[in-house]
Amino acid sequence: IETDHIADLERALQAAAPAVIAEYSNLADANRAPEFHVDLRPAALGYELLRELELLEPFGSGMPEPVFRLRGVKPAKIKYMSEGKHARFALRGAPAYLDCVAWRLGPEIAAAEAQGQALDVYGSLEMSYFAGRSRLQLRIDRVNAVV
Repeated sequence: IETDHIADLERALQAAAPAVIAEYSNLADANRAPEFHVDLRPAALGYELLRELELLEPFGSGMPEPVFRLRGVKPAKIKYMSEGKHARFALRGAPAYLDCVAWRLGPEIAAAEAQGQALDVYGSLEMSYFAGRSRLQLRIDRVNAVV
């Protein structure tokens, strides 16, 4: 675009923006959200990936937080919390400093553990701050037993 026409372009974009935003807002239906964005191996879940994700922030409306799928993983060192409602564990093949937390998914994880089944895990990478300590954490939103 020629420099003389930048102001015209700005006015045209501002005039068109409400219609475009309304159209895309209608597509933000939770039922249309992807199950996950990227397949990863447990070894990829480290501080380097978190730093790269931070470059994409802020997440929110129109820019969802990336959800990762890890296929056929086995939890290790599982600790159940709140009478089995939640679970905290490590993942085989992931860095030792990574914690995994699965809020409200304890029963599903316990069932897979009892059957010796691997899991497909869906979650987001984040820093956890608790009691003055910070740790890298995979917040697990959903699991499926692999049969």
